[in-house]
This record gives sequence, structure tokens and C-alpha cells, in this order.
Amino acid sequence: MSDDQRVRYLSEGDPDDLDADVLAALDDLSALLDDPSLWVEPPSGLVDDVVAAIAAELRLVAGDQGLAGAGLQGTGLNDEKAGATSSGHGRSTDGRPADNVVPIGSAGRHRTRWVQPFMAGVAVAAISAIGVLALVRGDSTPGDTVEIALAGTELAPVGVAGTAQVTATESGLRIELDATGLPRRDGRQFYQAWLKGESGLVPIGTFHTGDDVVLWAGVALVDFPTLTVTLEEVGDQESSGQRVLIGSVSGE
Repeated sequence: MSDDQRVRYLSEGDPDDLDADVLAALDDLSALLDDPSLWVEPPSGLVDDVVAAIAAELRLVAGDQGLAGAGLQGTGLNDEKAGATSSGHGRSTDGRPADNVVPIGSAGRHRTRWVQPFMAGVAVAAISAIGVLALVRGDSTPGDTVEIALAGTELAPVGVAGTAQVTATESGLRIELDATGLPRRDGRQFYQAWLKGESGLVPIGTFHTGDDVVLWAGVALVDFPTLTVTLEEVGDQESSGQRVLIGSVSGE
């Protein structure tokens, strides 16, 4: 089943050409996504739990494939637990199908082909979201990244906007700013970027244009969640207050 079909089912509930097993799996997924508990803030240690669960699932899948390929031969299962399945073909010694053997059918393989990659994608997305929350809260680890959307103010030319990608490193926050439409400032004039919080402003770097700017901050976003860019001139130590760009991790 294609991704478009899955999206169509989850949004409309009536895709074409889906067998009963796939529909049942999608119903289960839809019910899971409707559960309010799925959207609560993740607890601490969730990343470790997700990684451990994925590792356990991989070991289980590998074990199942090994048992299927070996036909349950040499597993050490006795007749009481496994039934008379020593032939390795899911049948008892008198030729009838064994009651306790579940065949691996084509429908199961079809579902597994997309369910496993889909769940892996969900796990990656969950880990990424956890990284963003950690970076914003101030308990991030190196590599956690969040992007801040920057909007132009009334002092900026029409159409000016940009983004600032903030990445946690051992040295602090690396901020890659890119803003189109800012006029170049040379000589004694330049742009200066700041992080702003309840306790004030922290300068994080100066530059001439808004293209491929790299800034650094030694503070946490939880304390300084707003990024601004101001018009400055040589000799001024304080912010001019003339903001041309502003953005916040909280969307304010």
C-alpha cells in the first residue's frame, strides 16, 4: 500500500483496494493516534526506552525469522509445549495441521513491509521532537536542534524574513542565521544579533549581511527564547533598539 493510500484512509476512511488485514492495521493505528495520552509531554528517559524497545523488537524479528527458516527443528521444544511438529512443516505426525502453529502468511509479510519502516519513522520523529523539547528547556545534549522563524519589522525592507537554526554543542549554542533581503551594512554600520529573556539581552554576534551567518551563544534558550537583529554602529555598547528581525522559540 502506498503512502498516499495510508494518508487517504486516515483522512477519509475509504481507500480503494485494501485488504482486510491492512484495514485492520490502519484502524489500530488510527485508534492509537486518537489516544490523548500519546500527545502528552514525554517523560525523562523516553529516548533510552525507545531505543531499548527497538533493539528488543529487532532481536525478536531476527529470532522469528531464524525459527521459521529452521522449521522449529533443533529448538529444544518438547511435545507438551510445541505439539508433534518435528516435521518442521507445521503438521503433526499424522499429517494434520498442528493447532499451535501460526503460519506466516503473505498478508502478514505485506503488512510487515510497511509497518516496520513506518514505526521506525515514528520512533525517529519522536526522538527528534524530544531533542527539540530538551533544547528549549535547557537540558539538551550535543546535536539537538531547533529552528526559529524570523520575521521582518517595520524597520526592515518589505519581504525580509529568515530562519535561525539553533544546534546544541559542547561549546554552547551554534546559531546558523539566514535572512534574505537585508541590505548590506559596511564601514561603521553593521547588524547585531541578540538573545532576549526576562533577565535582559545577550549579544551573540555581528555581521554585514544576512547570508550564511554563524553566531554563538553561551546561554540556554529556556532563559533567552527570543532572537532579535538590530541596526548598530561602531561605538555603541548597548542595543540601539532598532530591530529589523525578530523570532522566538515559543512563536511569539
